[in-house]
Amino acid sequence: MWKRPVWREKRVLPPTRSRICASGPAFALAQSASAPRTAIDFHVTSGEQRGVTARSWTLNALPEIEDFTFDWYQDLLVLAESCSDRDELTIHLLRCSTGEPYPLIQQNTLRATLPTVDPLCTVNLHVCGELLAVEYIYEDMFHKIMVWNWRQGSLLLHLDEEPSQFDGGLISQGCALLDNRYVLIAASGFKGVSVLAVFDSCAPHPSERLIFQDALDEHASLVLSFPRIHGDISEDPIVDVSCQPDSPCALPAQLAGVAFRSATPPVVLVEVCTLDTEGAAALYNLLIPGRFILSQLADVHADESIAAVRQLPWQTYAHECRMFEITHGPGGSVNGARYVRSVTVAQGNNPPVTADVVHIYHFGEPGLACSDEDRDPDQAPSVRRILAPSDASDAKV
Repeated sequence: MWKRPVWREKRVLPPTRSRICASGPAFALAQSASAPRTAIDFHVTSGEQRGVTARSWTLNALPEIEDFTFDWYQDLLVLAESCSDRDELTIHLLRCSTGEPYPLIQQNTLRATLPTVDPLCTVNLHVCGELLAVEYIYEDMFHKIMVWNWRQGSLLLHLDEEPSQFDGGLISQGCALLDNRYVLIAASGFKGVSVLAVFDSCAPHPSERLIFQDALDEHASLVLSFPRIHGDISEDPIVDVSCQPDSPCALPAQLAGVAFRSATPPVVLVEVCTLDTEGAAALYNLLIPGRFILSQLADVHADESIAAVRQLPWQTYAHECRMFEITHGPGGSVNGARYVRSVTVAQGNNPPVTADVVHIYHFGEPGLACSDEDRDPDQAPSVRRILAPSDASDAKV
């Protein structure tokens, strides 16, 4: 476990409430100046050595945006239409260069019936290659997860909860894609139990909707148990997972020979949140190398005698990971060997102006992330030992 991570870079940026998404040399913002949001701004950042010319464009008159993501390499924009007042979710597959329907696919619109009408619902989209994961969060805690092959229009995996029959098992709380095959789902339950489940989208799954606990017991390829948090904790943990895999698709012709990709599998970021006895949030981050997860999956596929779901206790893989406490809200991101966190702060008094302070940690460089010194104790996260003794023995420090 890191004692005190040291940030390598610090940047102060104007705050933005726009939904931001990045792919390759491009990033996009869903305009939030007016409601409803029906426009997305795209920007390609320039690079003389890469031979990339800066350019920008805007897609207007789009369906009202609940969430979106895009893959610049495939010229693909995936847009979830606002569903806060309806019981159906509509996903549009468009070209991010023009906003036109995506060509040469089975369906340009994917639809799913929702379990309820929830004005406070949240939709998260994840795309990698031909894999599209859609996460619908309702009643503030339940997750409906659908995984499609968007090019074929086929539903590969459909997981849901049954709130009326919830019996204390694990419930899904976050979803991400490890690559264009494997789906990551973070889950937790009573008595501090939390796990990361890996599902193989290429494996045969029942076509009907599955209750998450049943799918976890019968269809997961791999389950990693998380360590238990000790101390004055009053609530069971809430866990979320994020991962930013590179597009597996060929580079566009205009980027031939230009490298925007990591040479290694992505790092998986798990965010753990619980409450102490005084009601204050306690936040922790766990970094798991994607290469380790893929190596365990390769062992599962190579050994045909493994019939049951393979489960890994924390002690068996703790040495591969890094875990630390953070002292300001969630919202970290990992890409390559860089871990980024941001916090909105007030600056000045007449009048006070808010800004986003971004800290960038280069955890791939030896020594930088394991120092006991802190260059900015007021803003950078502080760290202390947080694992229960039984789980802390194998954690790296």
